[in-house]
Amino acid sequence: MTDITYIKTHERWLYLCVILDLFSRRVVGWSAQSRMTTDLALQALLMAVWRRKPVRRVTMHSDQGSQFTSREWQSFLRQHNLEASMSRRGNCHDNAVAESFFQLLKRERIRRRTYPTREAARQDVFDYIEMFYNPKRKHTNNGMLSPVDFEDRQLKLKMEGVEETRGNSYRAPADERPLRWDDSATRIDKGGSFASIRQPNSRPVQSAP
Repeated sequence: MTDITYIKTHERWLYLCVILDLFSRRVVGWSAQSRMTTDLALQALLMAVWRRKPVRRVTMHSDQGSQFTSREWQSFLRQHNLEASMSRRGNCHDNAVAESFFQLLKRERIRRRTYPTREAARQDVFDYIEMFYNPKRKHTNNGMLSPVDFEDRQLKLKMEGVEETRGNSYRAPADERPLRWDDSATRIDKGGSFASIRQPNSRPVQSAP
């Protein structure tokens, strides 16, 4: 899911676009620029694709803003095996998760502040998302775990052959459990955050009879 908000500075507005993973509520991509253009949304989506490296088809939900109906946005979605999904016209409730994140950001960090510069606002957004919200901010939807901790817990359960759907669990037979996962290096900088997720590199091999 993606959406755009704005932050007040003495250099006028800073526009923030985020990409949220609805499963864990993690911000997997974001971009902050002085103009609300298609490039703002594309930079956030590029970060999300670089971070997640999706293999299967993924649905990307947005409103019907011009950034998300543009030819460049639609072309990027097709090139990266993403499927566009859009809110109904005039229905803001379809983007409730993104609006909830913006409300947390403005209540817990911005607090009606006017930043001296856009760069100061961008650095504060970086600190909130990468140093607090993703690794520490607890969510009732995640069983009072942060987005990062929730994803780590789900990965651990998957490694143990347990598939959990928030309250229900199922332990897979031993020969169906994944054998090994690789962790790629993570790099984060204040110009934008980048990280990669774990992806399976092997499958169980059944012995010959």
